[in-house]
Amino acid sequence: MEVIKTTMSMKRPIIYTVISIATLLIGFAGYEFNRKLNAINRKVNSLKQMVDSTNQNISSINQKVDSFNQRVDSIVREMNVLTFKVTSSINATDRATERRHRSPDQPDNFVDRKMQSFLIPLENNDFESFTAGNDIKFKNWNFQPQREVVSTIKLEVGYKSKSALSFSTTIDEYDEKYDEVWTMVDIPSFAQSEQMNISVSAWVWSDTPASTYIEMETASNDSSNTNNSVSAFHPGNSRWEYLTVVYPYIKVIDKLKIKLLNKGGIVKFDNVQPVVIHDDRFTNIADNLTSFRERVTYKKNNRIRIAVVGNSTINGIGAARNATFSYVLQSKLESLFPGKFEVINYGICSWRLQAQIISLESKFQYPSVDHKTLLTFLSPNSNEVTLENIQPDIIMLGSFWNDIRYHEYMYPTAILDKDGTPYTEIVAKSLLNYMDGPDDINYKIAEFIYNSTMQEGEQLWAKLPPTVDEMIKSKYHGKVISSATSYYTFLMKEFVERASKWGTVWTFTFPFKGGANYMRYIKSAPQFMDTTHNPEHEYHSLMITREIEDSVIEKVSRDYGLPFVHLNAIFGRDHNSLHPVAYANLGYFSDILHFQYKGNEYLTDRFFMALRSEFYKLANSKKYFKEERVSN
Repeated sequence: MEVIKTTMSMKRPIIYTVISIATLLIGFAGYEFNRKLNAINRKVNSLKQMVDSTNQNISSINQKVDSFNQRVDSIVREMNVLTFKVTSSINATDRATERRHRSPDQPDNFVDRKMQSFLIPLENNDFESFTAGNDIKFKNWNFQPQREVVSTIKLEVGYKSKSALSFSTTIDEYDEKYDEVWTMVDIPSFAQSEQMNISVSAWVWSDTPASTYIEMETASNDSSNTNNSVSAFHPGNSRWEYLTVVYPYIKVIDKLKIKLLNKGGIVKFDNVQPVVIHDDRFTNIADNLTSFRERVTYKKNNRIRIAVVGNSTINGIGAARNATFSYVLQSKLESLFPGKFEVINYGICSWRLQAQIISLESKFQYPSVDHKTLLTFLSPNSNEVTLENIQPDIIMLGSFWNDIRYHEYMYPTAILDKDGTPYTEIVAKSLLNYMDGPDDINYKIAEFIYNSTMQEGEQLWAKLPPTVDEMIKSKYHGKVISSATSYYTFLMKEFVERASKWGTVWTFTFPFKGGANYMRYIKSAPQFMDTTHNPEHEYHSLMITREIEDSVIEKVSRDYGLPFVHLNAIFGRDHNSLHPVAYANLGYFSDILHFQYKGNEYLTDRFFMALRSEFYKLANSKKYFKEERVSN
């Protein structure tokens, strides 16, 4: 036992030594392993950094490539716009030159227009004649205050003139009393006619919305037979605006009372000008809603010809024929540039933009009445006279509502072709192909595409929610908005590019009753909003349609460098802050979409002010006029 113990005690240090050596070897091996692992990790991290750096470089290169591509796209767009402008300018110059050196190639049924204007002499119309003193008095003008608190008439600097009539009153938007300055005018016998259309225009300044306007009161040879009409309100923007009031009747007038009215804030008046236009455009022309409301078949003369293209809003439902947007513009331009402009109402009810594209050129022939499929898509009422026949210098496009009206017309655009193109765009392209080559083969192709896509449309229609409110919440809403925007952009570009062959294109938008604050007015003044059924549903539809059309028209106009007036936005800025009662009493709308004569006056006032520099340039352009003064 002692020997065993001794042997074991001798072996124990050896075991400990072996264990220690093994531990050291294992530790060293672990250290080496960790060192190599760390080295590998460092190399991996280094590779990751290199990869990240490479990815960043690639990303940077991609960004530079994208930036370069964007610059290229921008340059291409600018070149396209420049090319479009140059081509349009050359076309305009060629048209102006051709009409000076050759007879216009127009149909045989076109006749000479019998239009003549008379600027009625109005003594002291610019308020240059006055007597100074404690109370300034302007010759030929009478002051008739209706308020207990009203300041005396003052002398102010006018619109590009030495003097203007000015006065101010207390502000009360609920008060119906207006202070007025008035004068009487005798219409010369040579200006009296059964075809006379009378208007009064003036430069007006006001700092209060819906408080200032012009009124004219007329009398025929029978003094008991009097009528009156009023201008649109000055927007109250503390700026000079050129207001026009038209007389929405056609009868012989021998006396005219002009009133300048104000019920709140400071107002100034200057350069008051009555105008009488003798015009045969309404003679022997039926005033109906299925065609043009005036004769458009006139030979080209030495006036700048403006064709206002659109649907029922341009046609003028809700207003007399001599109080439409186009004729108010004619009256306004005649007061400033007599004998230099001719404005044609080229609006037809229920027209859509695709039908207006078709109406540009004479070579298109409408399908027979047996082919109702394409006629349904076009919705035309008349195409007897094209813009190519009319030969306008300026084509003003104000066509909306019917083009992509939400729910009624926009739902089918949710159907997309394999490449993502709205089916309505495919149909339109096939129709334009038939327009460019009106033969039986192209018609059959267009008809086949229309019928096949309509079948798909009916299948989708069955799946769609029945109301606008439900549609907005559905999965189809985004697709409808996207495809409708694509479709409308295509139509706008087609119209602009094709119409530019016949005239310079201008564009503008229209407001609708209530504007962006429609819900406020529906709830606070429903009796003035023409709401006979589910008003929120109807106005939601209009808002969606309006937003799409406004954005597309504005973008296309900007891309092509076209003069553009956003009357919808201007209307909002002028009126959205008004109290509902004051708004309702504007008297601009005949229904949700259409305008009374007073509304057309407002639209024309604001349109002219937005583009007045363009009108002045045209009126003084040698491209359109000879050196000598053009006669009326």
